Amino acid sequence: HKDMFTYVALWLALRRGDWRQRVACVKETAPLFHAFDRTTYQDLVSQHLADLYNFPAEVLDSLKSGGFVANVSGSSLMSIALDEAHEMLINRETKACLVRTTPAALSKLTGYLPYRSSLLANIREQIIPKRESRRESVAYIPRKSVLVKETENIKSFRSV
Repeated sequence: HKDMFTYVALWLALRRGDWRQRVACVKETAPLFHAFDRTTYQDLVSQHLADLYNFPAEVLDSLKSGGFVANVSGSSLMSIALDEAHEMLINRETKACLVRTTPAALSKLTGYLPYRSSLLANIREQIIPKRESRRESVAYIPRKSVLVKETENIKSFRSV
């Protein structure tokens, strides 16, 4: 039951924009990923927590002041994680075109794509600093156990 409260507390931390509570909840979930053999999440959470110690002070200040959530409605307890906001607002138009390929939906999307392209380029430029070479970029390399499990899954899918 304690684990459920951690997830509820994480959900509340996102809704309130409470950075400290969010980090505490992420720390609480890390052992769960290990216990349930969720190696990808285990690695990502560990890497994320380690990254928090290397962020510049101004980035941490921004996150502490709610920079990790968006509040679309302006109401209290209605903040959402940035990836949720992306799905709810930005990707909504693109997905709508896949479901309803009407001239009106396509027209709306074509007017929106140039804006989205420049927005994503600006975000990338702010978040990912330009590097002199591609060799300097850090990439996530899954552990061997993950690769073995994924290979087994692919083999089982092919045998069906």
